[in-house]
Amino acid sequence: MGLFDVPAPLFALVGAWLNPLLPDSARIALWGGVVGGLATTIYWLLSPQQRIVEIRARARVVRNALLRYDGEFRGVLTLTGESLALSLKELSLVIGPALAASIPALCLIAYLGNSYDYYLPSAGTMVSVRVKPADAAVHWSPPSVLDPEGGVFRIQWPQSGHAIQLMSSRGGTLASFPLRKPIPNIQKFVWWNFLFGNPAGYVPASAEVSSIELKLTPREFLSVGPGWLRGWETIFFFFASITALTFRKLLVVQ
Repeated sequence: MGLFDVPAPLFALVGAWLNPLLPDSARIALWGGVVGGLATTIYWLLSPQQRIVEIRARARVVRNALLRYDGEFRGVLTLTGESLALSLKELSLVIGPALAASIPALCLIAYLGNSYDYYLPSAGTMVSVRVKPADAAVHWSPPSVLDPEGGVFRIQWPQSGHAIQLMSSRGGTLASFPLRKPIPNIQKFVWWNFLFGNPAGYVPASAEVSSIELKLTPREFLSVGPGWLRGWETIFFFFASITALTFRKLLVVQ
């Protein structure tokens, strides 16, 4: 579990409560609205709003003076330097609150991605599993898997409690199916997994296999537009943006 996955059990608990009340698309819209309002409120609470107003007012004065300036070049450098210093000062005031405000969104995005990117195969569904490199020596337990073609196996997705394991030639388990979450890629642990973990687990660091890829069916929540626009992200970010803008007007956020 990565740092941004820590709240995932709480999100799952709330999701289970909302499941009989709202369809998936409505729950995603609700999550977007919540995170948009929460992020804006956190930024408003942590950022020095009055100080930002003062700096922006001074920056406008300096920019207007620079536009009207008709003197020596040294004066241009002085005004330009002051304008740059004010911009950097404003950045230093907002960057910390902005990063803090983004944490709830990052946590929720990790949870929604693991839950709504793909369908979890139902028991009995044939699923393609690609092993990289293709010539890696692996075997299955039980060995009821169709012969591979170019490192691609075909497995019948098992029922819960009837695991199929992909084994290394050295005897270790590389992956076990069924997975708890519809994750299409299982790789070795890398540094960003400290932030975003893989709920499907990891390939052992000493294994000759570098990654295991599953051909899962992407979930679509919109019936129009290109494929990349039909996922949960469009609904989530639309409602997050609308709510954030609304809260910004209500709270008069700079």
